[in-house]
Amino acid sequence: MPPNASITSFAAIGPKLFAAAGGVFLSTDQGESWIAVNEGLTNLGVRALAVAGEKLFAGTFGGGVFVTDVEQ
Repeated sequence: MPPNASITSFAAIGPKLFAAAGGVFLSTDQGESWIAVNEGLTNLGVRALAVAGEKLFAGTFGGGVFVTDVEQ
């Protein structure tokens, strides 16, 4: 995740943590490191994350809602 990123939302599925900060970032080590997981995301203006079961929803500013399956 970029230094000083402005985080707008967090979500967790099992041990996976997700942060919205100019895209979606994933941590599998309790936030020690982050990687971008934006494949298929056509709008990086993610403002909200939500979880339903093993689905992660990313709501964007003016670009719709994106959904993906996440395995635990």
